Amino acid sequence: MVSVLNEADPKQALADALTLPVSGALSNDWELSPRASVLSSIAKATVKSEPAVARSALAELLKLGDKTTRFTQVQLIGDVPNIYLELGDQQGTRDAVRDLLKLADGLHARDTNSDDPNLAFKWRWPSTAMWRRCVQAAAQVAPDFAQTVIAEITDPEIATFEKVYYANSLVGVEQPSMTPMDIVNKQGMGGTGSE
Repeated sequence: MVSVLNEADPKQALADALTLPVSGALSNDWELSPRASVLSSIAKATVKSEPAVARSALAELLKLGDKTTRFTQVQLIGDVPNIYLELGDQQGTRDAVRDLLKLADGLHARDTNSDDPNLAFKWRWPSTAMWRRCVQAAAQVAPDFAQTVIAEITDPEIATFEKVYYANSLVGVEQPSMTPMDIVNKQGMGGTGSE
């Protein structure tokens, strides 16, 4: 078993984490990846004490990308830029946001799949939540980077949501710390989570 809190040997904890399965037993959109969960925990636990281990965990987390559930992508992988910010790594943050923009595009393709579209309100789609995480992290790097990220959002309605969200943050409107996500298929089946 991986001991994430093994402060005596975080490198071994990282090596152990890489042996965990990417997918869990349930294989549904709301399940968190065991490997991604532990990598995220390692990255957060080692930001101050072992920044090199944190960076390695973040790199491995980004590699998981679209191999994980939508919830894992938004909840855990979507947090990577924020951890880079904690490391004081502006370039790492920028690079991670770029990687997440690709994931957001993939999430959007699933949300808009004509065979099984996400019927939830668009503000609550996983792709919207991922783009929001990108805008939030980019805004902490530089305002022009946030504007660039918003300009790259391929869905005009979601881009408008994110512009309003970003503008509200600039004028000091308190933003919710968690955004609910819904996935509802044609049969009305799905679930709700929050990031």
